[in-house]
Formats: sequence, C-alpha cells, structure tokens
Amino acid sequence: MSRGAGFRDFANPCAWTKGEHLGVLLPDDETKLPVLQRGLVQRAEVVDGLLRVHPAISEDGILTKLHMGHHDYHAYDVHLFWANVRERVKQQVAAFRA
Repeated sequence: MSRGAGFRDFANPCAWTKGEHLGVLLPDDETKLPVLQRGLVQRAEVVDGLLRVHPAISEDGILTKLHMGHHDYHAYDVHLFWANVRERVKQQVAAFRA
C-alpha cells in the first residue's frame, strides 16, 4: 500500500491512553451484536515501523476471534483499538472546545 515508499509515520493507539489498551469491539457469541471486550490485548508497540499487537493469554484467545485462521489484524484495526479511538476522539473534542 505504500507503493515502495516505505512505511509512513503512524500512532500507536495505546499511546493515547497512558499505554493502556482499553478494549476490542467484537460481536457477542450469542446475539452477534457488538460488545466491548477487555483483556484480549496485553499491549501494542511500534517496532521497525510496524504496530505489533501482543494478545493476552486467554482460554478462547484473541487469535481465534480476530485472526479467523489468518495472520493479519488489518481487517480489524479500528475494532481492535475501538475504546482507545473513542478516548482519542473525546480528547480531541475537549481540546477543540477549550
């Protein structure tokens, strides 16, 4: 996607919330409605120009819920940091209003 230009600068969404991952938005197993789930991601960090996501160890596991057998989180990037994005929007609106 960078068309050979290398990686562009980007933000680690956890940096918006004091390094905390606040939650993933995923469909509920029974109702299929979106539900904020906490504790699935341990942390995220930028390494070699890539955002590395470290899943928390759990019985059902984030890999099953997000990867669906693949090795790319890209399809879930907004959902993966849903609560962090919401917090960032609150911060930006508050700064604009101030």
